Amino acid sequence: MQIKANAKLNLTLDVRSKRTDGYHNIESIFVPIPLCDIIEIYKDKQLILTNNDPRLPNDSRNLAYRAACAFFGHTRISGGARIHITKNIPVGSGLGGGSSDAAHVLKALNNLYKTSLTQEALSKIAVSLGADVPFYINNVAALASGIGEKLMPLPAVPRCKICLILPDFSISTKKVFSMLNLRDKTLIRPDNAQAIQAIREQNLMTLCGAMGNTLETPASAMYPQIPLMKATLMEAGALGTAMTGSGSCVFGIFEPNAIPNVSFPGAKIVYFDMPMI
Repeated sequence: MQIKANAKLNLTLDVRSKRTDGYHNIESIFVPIPLCDIIEIYKDKQLILTNNDPRLPNDSRNLAYRAACAFFGHTRISGGARIHITKNIPVGSGLGGGSSDAAHVLKALNNLYKTSLTQEALSKIAVSLGADVPFYINNVAALASGIGEKLMPLPAVPRCKICLILPDFSISTKKVFSMLNLRDKTLIRPDNAQAIQAIREQNLMTLCGAMGNTLETPASAMYPQIPLMKATLMEAGALGTAMTGSGSCVFGIFEPNAIPNVSFPGAKIVYFDMPMI
Protein backbone atom coordinates (compact mmCIF):
# COMPACT_ATOMS: atom_id res chain seq x y z
CA MET A 1 0.00 0.00 0.00
CA GLN A 2 1.27 3.47 -0.89
CA ILE A 3 -0.24 6.55 0.76
CA LYS A 4 0.41 10.29 0.88
CA ALA A 5 1.03 11.97 4.24
CA ASN A 6 0.34 15.67 3.74
CA ALA A 7 1.71 18.67 5.60
CA LYS A 8 -0.27 21.39 7.39
CA LEU A 9 -0.05 25.13 7.89
CA ASN A 10 -0.80 27.10 11.01
CA LEU A 11 -2.69 30.06 9.58
CA THR A 12 -2.75 31.36 13.14
CA LEU A 13 -0.87 30.28 16.25
CA ASP A 14 -1.56 31.93 19.59
CA VAL A 15 0.36 30.51 22.55
CA ARG A 16 -1.86 31.33 25.51
CA SER A 17 -0.21 29.94 28.63
CA LYS A 18 2.29 27.42 29.96
CA ARG A 19 0.90 24.33 31.67
CA THR A 20 2.20 22.58 34.74
CA ASP A 21 3.05 19.52 32.60
CA GLY A 22 5.50 21.59 30.53
CA TYR A 23 3.24 21.87 27.49
CA HIS A 24 1.61 25.13 26.36
CA ASN A 25 -2.07 25.89 25.79
CA ILE A 26 -2.58 27.16 22.27
CA GLU A 27 -5.25 28.29 19.84
CA SER A 28 -4.31 27.63 16.23
CA ILE A 29 -6.03 27.25 12.88
CA PHE A 30 -4.63 24.17 11.15
CA VAL A 31 -5.19 23.60 7.43
CA PRO A 32 -4.00 20.60 5.38
CA ILE A 33 -1.85 21.40 2.34
CA PRO A 34 -0.77 19.31 -0.69
CA LEU A 35 2.96 18.97 0.14
CA CYS A 36 3.31 15.28 1.02
CA ASP A 37 5.62 12.56 2.25
CA ILE A 38 5.09 9.21 0.52
CA ILE A 39 4.64 6.16 2.73
CA GLU A 40 4.88 2.58 1.47
CA ILE A 41 3.55 0.13 4.03
CA TYR A 42 3.04 -3.63 3.89
CA LYS A 43 2.30 -6.42 6.35
CA ASP A 44 5.33 -8.19 7.77
CA LYS A 45 6.20 -10.48 10.67
CA GLN A 46 8.28 -7.76 12.31
CA LEU A 47 8.36 -3.96 12.36
CA ILE A 48 10.91 -2.48 9.94
CA LEU A 49 11.11 1.23 9.15
CA THR A 50 13.34 2.84 6.52
CA ASN A 51 13.43 6.32 5.00
CA ASN A 52 15.35 8.31 2.39
CA ASP A 53 16.82 10.88 4.82
CA PRO A 54 20.05 9.68 6.48
CA ARG A 55 19.56 12.25 9.26
CA LEU A 56 16.39 10.54 10.50
CA PRO A 57 16.37 7.51 12.81
CA ASN A 58 14.47 4.34 11.97
CA ASP A 59 13.74 3.21 15.53
CA SER A 60 11.69 4.39 18.51
CA ARG A 61 13.08 7.91 18.06
CA ASN A 62 10.97 8.13 14.88
CA LEU A 63 7.32 9.10 15.45
CA ALA A 64 6.07 6.84 12.65
CA TYR A 65 7.81 3.86 14.26
CA ARG A 66 6.23 4.74 17.63
CA ALA A 67 2.84 5.02 15.90
CA ALA A 68 3.15 1.48 14.56
CA CYS A 69 4.17 0.22 18.02
CA ALA A 70 1.18 2.00 19.55
CA PHE A 71 -1.17 0.45 16.98
CA PHE A 72 0.06 -3.08 17.62
CA GLY A 73 0.02 -2.49 21.37
CA HIS A 74 -3.56 -1.21 21.27
CA THR A 75 -4.90 -3.95 18.99
CA ARG A 76 -2.72 -6.73 20.48
CA ILE A 77 -1.92 -7.93 16.98
CA SER A 78 1.25 -10.01 16.90
CA GLY A 79 2.17 -9.06 13.33
CA GLY A 80 4.32 -6.21 12.09
CA ALA A 81 4.85 -3.95 9.11
CA ARG A 82 7.50 -2.97 6.60
CA ILE A 83 7.39 0.81 6.21
CA HIS A 84 9.39 3.10 3.93
CA ILE A 85 8.97 6.88 4.08
CA THR A 86 10.09 9.15 1.26
CA LYS A 87 10.47 12.54 2.96
CA ASN A 88 9.40 15.61 1.00
CA ILE A 89 8.27 17.67 4.00
CA PRO A 90 11.41 19.22 5.50
CA VAL A 91 12.26 18.27 9.07
CA GLY A 92 12.14 21.18 11.52
CA SER A 93 10.04 23.33 9.18
CA GLY A 94 6.87 23.67 11.27
CA LEU A 95 4.85 21.82 8.62
CA GLY A 96 4.04 18.81 10.81
CA GLY A 97 5.64 16.13 8.64
CA GLY A 98 6.54 13.77 11.48
CA SER A 99 3.07 14.03 13.00
CA SER A 100 1.48 13.41 9.61
CA ASP A 101 3.62 10.33 9.01
CA ALA A 102 2.58 8.94 12.39
CA ALA A 103 -1.14 9.53 11.85
CA HIS A 104 -1.10 8.10 8.34
CA VAL A 105 0.75 5.01 9.54
CA LEU A 106 -2.03 4.49 12.11
CA LYS A 107 -4.70 4.83 9.43
CA ALA A 108 -2.85 2.59 6.99
CA LEU A 109 -2.36 -0.18 9.56
CA ASN A 110 -6.04 0.06 10.47
CA ASN A 111 -6.84 -0.63 6.80
CA LEU A 112 -4.17 -3.28 6.27
CA TYR A 113 -5.18 -5.30 9.30
CA LYS A 114 -8.93 -4.55 8.92
CA THR A 115 -9.22 -3.65 12.60
CA SER A 116 -12.11 -1.21 11.99
CA LEU A 117 -10.90 1.26 14.60
CA THR A 118 -13.09 4.36 14.58
CA GLN A 119 -11.70 7.85 14.06
CA GLU A 120 -12.28 8.44 17.77
CA ALA A 121 -10.23 5.35 18.67
CA LEU A 122 -7.44 6.34 16.27
CA SER A 123 -7.44 9.86 17.71
CA LYS A 124 -6.97 8.48 21.23
CA ILE A 125 -3.90 6.57 20.06
CA ALA A 126 -2.72 9.64 18.13
CA VAL A 127 -2.82 12.00 21.10
CA SER A 128 -0.49 9.68 23.02
CA LEU A 129 2.10 10.26 20.28
CA GLY A 130 2.06 14.06 20.02
CA ALA A 131 -0.13 17.14 20.13
CA ASP A 132 -0.36 17.59 16.31
CA VAL A 133 -0.95 13.93 15.46
CA PRO A 134 -4.77 13.83 16.05
CA PHE A 135 -5.31 16.60 13.47
CA TYR A 136 -4.25 14.26 10.68
CA ILE A 137 -6.80 11.59 11.59
CA ASN A 138 -9.67 13.72 10.23
CA ASN A 139 -7.29 15.89 8.17
CA VAL A 140 -9.62 18.84 7.63
CA ALA A 141 -9.26 22.53 8.53
CA ALA A 142 -9.78 22.98 12.25
CA LEU A 143 -9.30 25.26 15.23
CA ALA A 144 -6.93 23.45 17.58
CA SER A 145 -6.91 24.25 21.28
CA GLY A 146 -5.53 22.73 24.47
CA ILE A 147 -2.08 21.47 23.49
CA GLY A 148 -3.42 21.03 19.95
CA GLU A 149 -5.48 17.91 20.56
CA LYS A 150 -8.91 19.60 20.86
CA LEU A 151 -10.18 20.13 17.34
CA MET A 152 -13.18 22.09 16.06
CA PRO A 153 -13.68 21.45 12.32
CA LEU A 154 -13.85 24.49 10.05
CA PRO A 155 -14.89 25.04 6.42
CA ALA A 156 -12.19 24.99 3.77
CA VAL A 157 -10.21 28.21 3.38
CA PRO A 158 -11.16 30.68 0.61
CA ARG A 159 -9.67 30.10 -2.84
CA CYS A 160 -6.11 31.36 -2.95
CA LYS A 161 -2.56 30.60 -4.01
CA ILE A 162 0.00 29.84 -1.31
CA CYS A 163 3.75 30.17 -1.57
CA LEU A 164 6.06 28.39 0.87
CA ILE A 165 9.62 29.51 1.47
CA LEU A 166 11.53 26.48 2.77
CA PRO A 167 14.91 27.77 3.99
CA ASP A 168 18.09 25.72 4.29
CA PHE A 169 17.88 25.56 8.09
CA SER A 170 15.58 23.86 10.58
CA ILE A 171 14.35 25.12 13.95
CA SER A 172 14.07 23.16 17.18
CA THR A 173 10.53 23.41 18.57
CA LYS A 174 11.86 22.85 22.08
CA LYS A 175 14.35 25.71 21.75
CA VAL A 176 11.77 28.16 20.37
CA PHE A 177 9.39 27.47 23.25
CA SER A 178 12.24 27.77 25.76
CA MET A 179 12.89 31.30 24.46
CA LEU A 180 9.22 32.34 24.50
CA ASN A 181 8.37 35.02 27.06
CA LEU A 182 4.59 35.21 27.33
CA ARG A 183 4.86 38.54 29.18
CA ASP A 184 6.57 40.12 26.16
CA LYS A 185 4.12 42.75 24.88
CA THR A 186 5.74 42.70 21.42
CA LEU A 187 4.58 39.12 20.76
CA ILE A 188 2.44 38.70 17.65
CA ARG A 189 -1.11 37.76 18.57
CA PRO A 190 -3.43 36.56 15.81
CA ASP A 191 -7.18 37.22 15.88
CA ASN A 192 -8.58 33.70 15.79
CA ALA A 193 -12.21 34.78 16.09
CA GLN A 194 -11.86 37.11 13.11
CA ALA A 195 -9.97 34.46 11.13
CA ILE A 196 -12.70 31.87 11.75
CA GLN A 197 -15.40 34.34 10.70
CA ALA A 198 -13.41 35.18 7.57
CA ILE A 199 -13.16 31.49 6.65
CA ARG A 200 -16.90 31.04 7.15
CA GLU A 201 -17.59 34.10 4.99
CA GLN A 202 -14.86 33.10 2.47
CA ASN A 203 -13.25 36.53 2.90
CA LEU A 204 -9.59 36.14 1.93
CA MET A 205 -8.47 39.69 2.77
CA THR A 206 -9.92 39.58 6.28
CA LEU A 207 -8.38 36.16 6.88
CA CYS A 208 -4.93 37.44 5.88
CA GLY A 209 -5.30 40.42 8.20
CA ALA A 210 -6.11 38.15 11.14
CA MET A 211 -3.13 35.81 10.73
CA GLY A 212 -0.14 35.73 13.08
CA ASN A 213 2.14 33.45 15.07
CA THR A 214 3.26 34.08 18.65
CA LEU A 215 6.38 31.99 18.10
CA GLU A 216 7.68 34.31 15.38
CA THR A 217 9.23 36.62 17.97
CA PRO A 218 11.59 34.07 19.56
CA ALA A 219 12.19 32.30 16.23
CA SER A 220 13.15 35.60 14.56
CA ALA A 221 15.57 36.38 17.38
CA MET A 222 17.41 33.17 16.50
CA TYR A 223 16.98 33.43 12.73
CA PRO A 224 16.67 36.98 11.34
CA GLN A 225 16.00 35.40 7.93
CA ILE A 226 12.38 34.86 9.03
CA PRO A 227 11.27 38.52 8.84
CA LEU A 228 13.28 38.84 5.62
CA MET A 229 11.35 35.92 4.11
CA LYS A 230 8.08 37.56 5.12
CA ALA A 231 9.19 40.84 3.55
CA THR A 232 10.14 39.00 0.34
CA LEU A 233 6.64 37.54 0.10
CA MET A 234 4.96 40.88 0.74
CA GLU A 235 7.12 42.52 -1.93
CA ALA A 236 5.96 39.80 -4.35
CA GLY A 237 2.33 40.77 -3.71
CA ALA A 238 1.24 38.54 -0.84
CA LEU A 239 -1.96 39.59 0.94
CA GLY A 240 -0.56 38.23 4.20
CA THR A 241 2.36 36.21 5.53
CA ALA A 242 3.24 34.20 8.63
CA MET A 243 5.62 31.59 9.94
CA THR A 244 4.01 28.19 10.38
CA GLY A 245 4.34 26.23 13.62
CA SER A 246 7.69 26.80 15.30
CA GLY A 247 9.32 27.46 11.91
CA SER A 248 11.39 27.50 9.81
CA CYS A 249 8.89 27.64 6.92
CA VAL A 250 7.29 30.99 6.10
CA PHE A 251 4.26 31.21 3.82
CA GLY A 252 2.45 33.90 1.88
CA ILE A 253 -1.16 33.96 0.70
CA PHE A 254 -1.89 35.42 -2.74
CA GLU A 255 -4.99 36.00 -4.83
CA PRO A 256 -6.06 32.74 -6.54
CA ASN A 257 -5.01 33.89 -10.03
CA ALA A 258 -1.75 35.50 -8.95
CA ILE A 259 1.52 34.43 -10.57
CA PRO A 260 4.05 35.39 -7.88
CA ASN A 261 7.76 35.35 -8.57
CA VAL A 262 9.46 34.60 -5.25
CA SER A 263 13.08 33.73 -4.58
CA PHE A 264 15.18 33.67 -1.43
CA PRO A 265 18.88 32.72 -1.08
CA GLY A 266 19.35 29.04 -0.24
CA ALA A 267 15.61 28.37 -0.02
CA LYS A 268 13.26 26.10 -1.92
CA ILE A 269 10.06 27.77 -3.16
CA VAL A 270 6.81 25.79 -3.41
CA TYR A 271 3.49 27.04 -4.84
CA PHE A 272 0.06 25.42 -4.66
CA ASP A 273 -3.61 26.30 -4.92
CA MET A 274 -6.04 26.12 -2.03
CA PRO A 275 -8.28 24.69 -0.85
CA MET A 276 -7.07 21.14 -1.37
CA ILE A 277 -9.24 19.15 -3.79
